[in-house]
Amino acid sequence: MPAEWTEDELEMLANATSLEEVGRISVLHLARIATTGSVIQLCGPMTTGGAGNLEANMRRFEQAIYSAAKEGHVTFNQIPIQSAIIRITDHHQTKIYNTDILDVLYAQIFECGHVKTAYFLPDWESSRGACWERERTSALGIDIQECPEHWVV
Repeated sequence: MPAEWTEDELEMLANATSLEEVGRISVLHLARIATTGSVIQLCGPMTTGGAGNLEANMRRFEQAIYSAAKEGHVTFNQIPIQSAIIRITDHHQTKIYNTDILDVLYAQIFECGHVKTAYFLPDWESSRGACWERERTSALGIDIQECPEHWVV
């Protein structure tokens, strides 16, 4: 199973009022799970590109996260932060891409040093956010891998 969020962490996410706060909570979670091994993160389309919509992309993420964890990887499950992002930004209700999701929230996640490897889902190139993630992880020296196909099938 993926490294689970604790009830306290999920409650903090539910009460978060800013992307900065969601980032801090994510970093606390990452620090906790990093004590059990080298953390990986799946990167890829969520709201733009990929399977074409949020629900289908989330199913792909869930499958890849579960598969990676089943193979023994300490896997950051970023799906719980998605509802906080939607609630805080109304990002999915507008046509304008909210770059603070990347520059404020995901920057904290990658810059904290707990994510050691980023696995990129198929079609990552079709996503504005995943392209940003690829650029940022590369700049930070985080190991970049292509997601094994069997993780998302």
